[in-house]
Amino acid sequence: MFLIIRLAVFALLLTLVSCGTSGGSDTSDNTDSDTDADGDSDGDSDGDGDGDTDGDSDTDGDSDSDSDTDGDSDTDGDSDTDGDSDTDGDSDGDSETDTEDDDTGTEPEVETFVRFAPSCEGSGTTYFASPSGTGSTCSEDAPCSLETAASKPRPGDIVCLRGGRYEGKGLDISGSISGSNNNWITFSAYPGELPIVMGGIRMMQASTTYLRFNGIASIGGDSGFENALMNKNGNLHFYNCIADMNTMNGLGLHGGKGFHVAQCIVAHTGSNEEYSWSSGIDFWGIQGTPADNLVESSVSFENVDMECHSDGSGFITDVGNRSGTTGASFVNNIGFRNGGSCIRVTASSNTVAINNTCFGNGLDPQAGIVPTNHRCGTMDIPPPTEPGEIYFNDNGESIAGARLYNNLAVSYGAGQPTIVNLPAENGNNVEIENNDGTTVFAAPPLDLRVLPDAGAEIYGKAKPEEAPEYDIGFDPKCLSDKPPTGQGLQPWWKYSIDYDYIESIGGIVGCFNPRKRTNATDIGAYAH
Repeated sequence: MFLIIRLAVFALLLTLVSCGTSGGSDTSDNTDSDTDADGDSDGDSDGDGDGDTDGDSDTDGDSDSDSDTDGDSDTDGDSDTDGDSDTDGDSDGDSETDTEDDDTGTEPEVETFVRFAPSCEGSGTTYFASPSGTGSTCSEDAPCSLETAASKPRPGDIVCLRGGRYEGKGLDISGSISGSNNNWITFSAYPGELPIVMGGIRMMQASTTYLRFNGIASIGGDSGFENALMNKNGNLHFYNCIADMNTMNGLGLHGGKGFHVAQCIVAHTGSNEEYSWSSGIDFWGIQGTPADNLVESSVSFENVDMECHSDGSGFITDVGNRSGTTGASFVNNIGFRNGGSCIRVTASSNTVAINNTCFGNGLDPQAGIVPTNHRCGTMDIPPPTEPGEIYFNDNGESIAGARLYNNLAVSYGAGQPTIVNLPAENGNNVEIENNDGTTVFAAPPLDLRVLPDAGAEIYGKAKPEEAPEYDIGFDPKCLSDKPPTGQGLQPWWKYSIDYDYIESIGGIVGCFNPRKRTNATDIGAYAH
């Protein structure tokens, strides 16, 4: 049975979302700020609690996404997912799904709503923080510091961050701050604004679970967002977040399960020569199935591993404490100009990669040259000297249960491969070797939309039953051809995140405007 990744598209127009009004993560009758179609708190769109967005985990043997046999998309035989009479899957009577025009069949629709839009409204208490906040009131009129606001929430509550730069050593979230399955705690940007937390955001206690982060940039820490290596605290969601200029990982997610990363931008991680061994989005020993752990519609570029020169990939599923990741999905993502691979799989099973675009990776000049220090010298899985685009580290454990469909892999540079150790379950992948991108993409590496003249083997050639309903819709203007600034700069880092532009379009959520895949389905993360 094939995995059918289908992205749910929800949330209000960015210009209409404001604190105190119902935003894309409908919380008027929920307390979890999720954006799924069923009104539950699991982040999925199928109501099954598995945390995926694709409906692939049905067990009835049919070809739909539910668990019954009637061919609809619910589990109770009616035509919605919760038994109510509205169109959005929740029970508040609104219609926060899209209002797009009828498809003419000629061009993909530009989705007029943004997905996973930040919201500061919920049934619980909202605590407001600002860079200049003081006191302990934490109200919208009298915001407090981020540290104070972050110490207050209980299940169902929201910490709402006003725009601006939060200076300091980052944020350590206490072990007492944990949501529940039905009442997540949300850390959200104030709608339309861009909060930037300097120093990283850490969730290091095993009890810290059921947290969501939406619309927040985390810059200049060890990792942008991370949980503890050994505590295995899962059920963490990251929507519309940025992790940039962090010396280890961008998102370092370790052990546990229930991880969902969507519409995030990760760049310039791994510069610490003593302690990094890192990648942009790092699944390290994650447990569960591919439906439990999903990275979708995200961009990862110019990451490196300066400690061991073995990783430094855009996205990785990795061995953790000698227990490899047991299931992860990568859908609709873009990875370019990373020191390692675009997508790397190391001693991990059941990796699913669907409709990703990978270009010009494998740039670390020391890739595969492992220092003989106390950590790297014990490595028993030789890393590649030519990491290329999608790299399964062996043709045994790493490809076990793996599935690879509709990916566009364009390598740049002599010797750099495209897909290494292709798993048995694969199809409709396009591999183009040693191409600088000018004959494939609109304006590489920042604009990786496919040129019309290059589209003969890409446009309409994807396996439609595998493809997500919507494309990534990433706005390349959110990136800049100006060199980055900050810590740990590498000579081959050439591009940066344009924070001024992102602020001008109302925050990170404005960088993602998905288009509906209509008619014949395209290879890669974009629909033309």
